[in-house]
Amino acid sequence: MVSQYFGARQREELSMTIGNCVTLTAISSIIIMILGAVLSRPLLEMLHTPDSIIDWCTSYLVILMVGCMGSAYYNILCGILRGLGDSISALIYLLVATVLNIILISSSFPAYRWVSPVSPMQPSSHRQYPRSSVSGNCCG
Repeated sequence: MVSQYFGARQREELSMTIGNCVTLTAISSIIIMILGAVLSRPLLEMLHTPDSIIDWCTSYLVILMVGCMGSAYYNILCGILRGLGDSISALIYLLVATVLNIILISSSFPAYRWVSPVSPMQPSSHRQYPRSSVSGNCCG
């Protein structure tokens, strides 16, 4: 709708469409944030999540639900920019966000280990899943 109204030079309809997108995104994001944060623990308990990790899982899901508004607005605003014919700005925003994400993760977890403490050549209790040297060392 954005590109059609923009191409037809119908500014009032374009403004109303963009306003509706932004408003609907805000309302739906707030609902998802609240329901997700409130229902995370009961849903994990319903799935019989082990007690040793349920607190971590709950924290992770709450962080995801609270962050859904940023993700939703990114998608809506990039869609609007593309509809207006500006796909370069959306790409630049994505590149900046990716670099910022890498920097923040690296600074938040300086002790994060990229190498597995168990070498693929050593005996392990997880030998039923063969690992290659690259994926085993980086992910395992």
